[in-house]
Amino acid sequence: PTAIQVQSVDGVAYTATGDVTTVAITSGVRCVNYQGGNRLCKDYRVKFCCPSSGTSSHTSTSSMSSGTSTGIKGTCSSSSKWTEWF
Repeated sequence: PTAIQVQSVDGVAYTATGDVTTVAITSGVRCVNYQGGNRLCKDYRVKFCCPSSGTSSHTSTSSMSSGTSTGIKGTCSSSSKWTEWF
């Protein structure tokens, strides 16, 4: 993958949840309960941007770059495709 988008299951970018998270394109999202205070981490969902190669079951093409408001880390070119949410 060239990018990852992470948000809480209710649609809030991981950077705006208040949780202490680690996000990497190759390994996904990690949040340790109680690390950001006396509370549990929110539930998260992820999707990945992958280079297009012929036929694909991926959806939603767009050109997006890293941004704290979007919860995207990495770059997704217009010729790449986003997976469904996991």
